[in-house]
Amino acid sequence: YTGLASTYPVTLNTVGAASYATLYLPFDVTTDANTKAYYIGSTTNGSAQLTELTDGEIAARTAVLLVNETASSATFNVTSGLTQQVTETGNHLKGTLTSMELNLGDGTNYYALGKKNDEIGFYKFDNNGTTTITLGANKAYLDTTAPANTVKGFTFDFDDANSIEEALSPQPSTLNQIYNLSGQRLSKPQKGINIINGKKVIIK
Repeated sequence: YTGLASTYPVTLNTVGAASYATLYLPFDVTTDANTKAYYIGSTTNGSAQLTELTDGEIAARTAVLLVNETASSATFNVTSGLTQQVTETGNHLKGTLTSMELNLGDGTNYYALGKKNDEIGFYKFDNNGTTTITLGANKAYLDTTAPANTVKGFTFDFDDANSIEEALSPQPSTLNQIYNLSGQRLSKPQKGINIINGKKVIIK
């Protein structure tokens, strides 16, 4: 790619204390100091593991999730010669260079980045009676083998465990959602630090 600008601006969507976006480019970029880039290498056992790219280096055609805890926009440096840190088949995030129609119906394995119940995550959406959305150019989506009709979305927990936790059908607010620091769901709190309903709780 010749004639490219030396920088690439990125707009992120702020949800809570951080801002998020997906990205998929045909050329190499490096993130700024405040933006982290993740790929999803595993969706086994009902969870999808986020792995951070080393040194913020995003090689061409690597679909990533961007997270910035200080700003709602970022400027990346355009570069060349970066080594692919994950293969396309090893990444459950898939990207598109042009605008595309994405079917998020229950019969598909696709999930789009968005907000649901004030939580950022990858979800299936019903957009005014249709499950098809338009995904913008240079964006990414999650492609997982989760059984159809069972998993409606995946939410993030970046506090300690860099993982996406399975979000099944809505649960009553009185029901405790308990996880350990590895993102594994627990039937009851364990000694040490637990994540209960999204908050850290220390059990002595």
